[in-house]
Amino acid sequence: MNTLFLFLQSLSDARTNILLPALISLTISALISWTISRSNVRHKAEIDYEYEQKRALRNLQGEFYGRIVLAATDLNHRLFNLYENQTKKWLCVDGNYKAKDNYYFRTLVYRFLNFYSHIRMTEKKAILLDVRIASPSDHIFLNYMAAFKWVMTDVKLFEDLDYDSNNETDHFFSDNLRRYCDYCSSNSQFISMDKLDDLIENPEERILPICHFFDDLRRNEDRLRWDRLVAMHLLLVAFLNDFGTKRHRTTQEQFRKISNQMEHKEILRNLKAWIKKLDLHKSKGAREILKTKPN
Repeated sequence: MNTLFLFLQSLSDARTNILLPALISLTISALISWTISRSNVRHKAEIDYEYEQKRALRNLQGEFYGRIVLAATDLNHRLFNLYENQTKKWLCVDGNYKAKDNYYFRTLVYRFLNFYSHIRMTEKKAILLDVRIASPSDHIFLNYMAAFKWVMTDVKLFEDLDYDSNNETDHFFSDNLRRYCDYCSSNSQFISMDKLDDLIENPEERILPICHFFDDLRRNEDRLRWDRLVAMHLLLVAFLNDFGTKRHRTTQEQFRKISNQMEHKEILRNLKAWIKKLDLHKSKGAREILKTKPN
């Protein structure tokens, strides 16, 4: 009897010894399976999110790329023309912004606002996107958009020069420039020339500071606005070299000629320093600015 009892007890102990590891193994397997499944779900969600963000970024560039390049090309041609004709004082309108016979002045204001309004439209949509996962091309494109705003608004471009940064004279306050551009766009479209005429002639004069900036703009004046516009032009042709077609390309000699328009070479030095801070030095076009050595 004792022998039978001992046999049954040993059999029970054997079953326990087998069952416990089996239960532990089953539990561990279930945990591993659950962890892997959860990881796969999370990984799929991350992939889907990254794909959607990249697609949104590409759509953003696709929506505004053509219009920005066209606006940049128009403004580029006008600025080269301005260098050749600035002594003719076609921009000297003495505050008479409502006179429609001041064609050269009004069309320059139009081209400037057309370009910057499209940058503003891009900015408003880009703020909703996760640019951390942008492609290198998307990063460069968005960095240019930020640089264009910087070059017309930041007083650090005038570092080491005597300038009153408290008044919107040779630069624009950032929020104000956004506001001027918003006045000129509707449903992601820039207004017509006739609508711009209405804005200029409006008693509220919503874009009056833009008109002030260009009124009697010339190279040999005791102000810094001309050099700011030249700095913007250098960024403009760099952008066209990176995102335009062959017919949009600017040669190194033309870069040098643009930089020679600057009266204060400190501004070119400051621009070069900020190209690196704005993370544009990786682009081919911006590197042309860094290589530029004016006479």
